[in-house]
Amino acid sequence: MVSAEGMDTSGRAPVVVEASGELRLSVTPERAQVFVDGFYMGTVEDVANRRGLWLAAGPHRLELRAIGYRTLSVDIVITPRDTLTYQGELEFMPPAAPQPSPAPAPAPPAPPIASGSSVMYVIPNCYIGNVPPRPSRLPAGCDIKNVEVLGRR
Repeated sequence: MVSAEGMDTSGRAPVVVEASGELRLSVTPERAQVFVDGFYMGTVEDVANRRGLWLAAGPHRLELRAIGYRTLSVDIVITPRDTLTYQGELEFMPPAAPQPSPAPAPAPPAPPIASGSSVMYVIPNCYIGNVPPRPSRLPAGCDIKNVEVLGRR
């Protein structure tokens, strides 16, 4: 026979029963993932379908995560042979607005070209042409500030 304290009173070896308690959740959204002490336990809905989680008595770290919501972390204490119901709502985080692209740098002013002159614009390993380069048409990594003007004027 086993006493309420988990001891065998029949004279045989003692039986050790780990003290535990139940954790129930009333949390939205129900698709939130439940972690206890860093271990995944399922979703809030999974825990509700199992009618709670049985945990060892003592302190635990409860974490609730869902995409689009701020993670919720809370310390809880499970009391032996008792039920703790945690109620909460994860805070919705609206998606971040896209950041505007920086305005392209203006093209350097074209020097005046006299009739019969031959001028070339060069950005080493990037651009060569007889018209000034435009930043919007340069390949990635080319810097318009490195343009060199070559030839007669």
